[in-house]
Amino acid sequence: MKKFGAFVFLLVLINCSKTQENLEHSYVYLTVVLSPIGNSTIRGLIKLHKKESVVIDIFVAGLIPNKKYHFGIYQYGDLSSIDGKSIGNLLSSEEVKENNAIQKIIGDLGSLESNDEGLINRRIKTNLDTSSFNNLMGRSLMVEYEGHLNHLALGYGVIGIGNSTYLPKK
Repeated sequence: MKKFGAFVFLLVLINCSKTQENLEHSYVYLTVVLSPIGNSTIRGLIKLHKKESVVIDIFVAGLIPNKKYHFGIYQYGDLSSIDGKSIGNLLSSEEVKENNAIQKIIGDLGSLESNDEGLINRRIKTNLDTSSFNNLMGRSLMVEYEGHLNHLALGYGVIGIGNSTYLPKK
């Protein structure tokens, strides 16, 4: 009976490792559906693609025309607070140089300006390493209005796995 139990455990272990392997390699892109924060009217869809670097397609509506908006990837996918603070800080990585740990901000995607209709419809190439692509799942992406003194959180969403069957056919 012990041999049978060990055999079943081994089968489950092998199957779990294959499931994890399939999860890491079975998706083509990641997706974010933006939800408004507070009284914001923002709505949007953002897709992150793994190419030679991480490329992001951004479509956001409900913005003030001709203003700058900041985009960033944050530590957590926790959207439980109404002010957006539950998502933590901008995503960072730790580099070790000369025996000292240095925090490097990798979640800062920069700023884009909305058009005359209050839309942003752009593709941007990021500095994110493709090896960090899998690490983006379950984190959040936030859009902020870029004011003179500070940023105002407008919308956010959790980064999830995109369904490749809904991509346009080539």
